[in-house]
Amino acid sequence: MLTLNQIVQRIKAICEAHEQINTFVFGDIDDKLRQDIVYPAVFMPYPTNNYQSVDKLLQCNLFIMDRLIIGGSVTDNTYNELEVTSDMTSVAEDLFAQFAYQKYTPNWNVQRNFNITPLNEADPDYLAGVQLSFTIKSPYTADRCQVPTTYTYGS
Repeated sequence: MLTLNQIVQRIKAICEAHEQINTFVFGDIDDKLRQDIVYPAVFMPYPTNNYQSVDKLLQCNLFIMDRLIIGGSVTDNTYNELEVTSDMTSVAEDLFAQFAYQKYTPNWNVQRNFNITPLNEADPDYLAGVQLSFTIKSPYTADRCQVPTTYTYGS
């Protein structure tokens, strides 16, 4: 079973290896946006853990964003939100194809269903892109024998 740290490191490595991604940021997106970011960038907030029977489902969301041309115009063909959204959709599909590749060691089980949702952000940067949502499934055995504790169960 992979730890959260191992999963984030793998996602980061895949994102940074993509030729269109310049920056990967993990953690609180609001704070990270204040840093000097080189776009296009991938932002990954902390994933959500859900437990279903004997499985742990890690819900991951990646925000794949690029800058918009500020003051662009539709008539001059300098307003590029559609182009940026289209490009970032392609990047999201590329990344998911890498995530879903099942020959990693140690293995991870990326579920084959995923969502790509267009979005834009005006503050603090003028950005457009997509949110890529997907789930990583791993076994959860609830093995109390592995818990580092001195607690003794009563009779």
